[in-house]
Amino acid sequence: MQEDQNSTPLTLGQLLQTEREKQKLHLENISRETRISKSILKNLEDDNIEALPQKIYVTGFVKTYAQLLKIPHTQCLDLLDNLYQIDSASDLEEEPENIILNGQKQPKDYKNILIFAVPITLLAILILYFMQSSSSVNNDPIAEEITIESPTKPTLSTTLTVDEPVISTNEPDVLVTPTITPVVTPRPTPPVKTVDTKKEQTADQEEEVKEITFSPLPTTLYQFNDNNIEEELTNIPVEFLKATLETKQNILMKAQSGNSWLTYQIDDGPIHKFVLKQGKFIFLQADLLKIFVGNVNATKIYLNNRLLKISSRSGVKSLVFPKKRAPEFKIPLFIFQKNGKVITSEQYIKEKANKKQ
Repeated sequence: MQEDQNSTPLTLGQLLQTEREKQKLHLENISRETRISKSILKNLEDDNIEALPQKIYVTGFVKTYAQLLKIPHTQCLDLLDNLYQIDSASDLEEEPENIILNGQKQPKDYKNILIFAVPITLLAILILYFMQSSSSVNNDPIAEEITIESPTKPTLSTTLTVDEPVISTNEPDVLVTPTITPVVTPRPTPPVKTVDTKKEQTADQEEEVKEITFSPLPTTLYQFNDNNIEEELTNIPVEFLKATLETKQNILMKAQSGNSWLTYQIDDGPIHKFVLKQGKFIFLQADLLKIFVGNVNATKIYLNNRLLKISSRSGVKSLVFPKKRAPEFKIPLFIFQKNGKVITSEQYIKEKANKKQ
């Protein structure tokens, strides 16, 4: 899509909505074709990244949406990156080196420099003026009153004239040259900002409370879909059928009609993040498996070689195998931190409790 050079560049949401409306498509049609929930599509078009899942999932949604609209998905992904950069830099206050207006670079504002340069220039002129005035005292025949201040003697006020020099009988003659000290106004000290630590701690605590709200897993995570069992068995590769163990939870997943985004933990092992490409399988075997699936409606999931029936309005799903262990855990199963680290909800709750002690 070619844009006018003088027009404002479109955001990701504006681009998607414009192309969709040109093709006279409704969000319901897009949701049905891509199996991406209508709410996610609406938030994409509104550039509302706060209401969207993690970026790794959103990337797949954008690519699928762009392919359906037949627009370059690379352009959409670049706009997505720009959207996340704008969001993460919203709190920064940095003055650019140059400002570009109408295609031409404008120099930096020198207002702050002039604030310091003008007083210094005036001070220099004042010093030169008084130096010239002091040098003219010896040549000017007009009488001038000079006051000499001493820290140990009373102040002596004397009038000097050309015809009548001053002679002191108690002290030797001394030629006194008046010294003029320029008055320098000290620069005001900027006020020191005081930080109310109690208010900051309260704000941090309120932010933590608002950040994550936990809820129990639903009682019905999935059901078995035993229609066409024999036909479904033929869709499972032989190597996976042979690897099945009766004492374990054997989970086979296939990205059937689109990419799927997985975050999972096997038993007490490390947490993995994985993108399952369309048409690919992944086989997981464990005593306890916790998994968060993105684009679940486009994914086939088998438990012990039996197809599961799973639906989700949002397109994402949290699952626990075996199902009887589900009451031990809460949604979200995993916490995605700003530094890129992923922890379990149990670990997050435990760390939060330790901070309060």
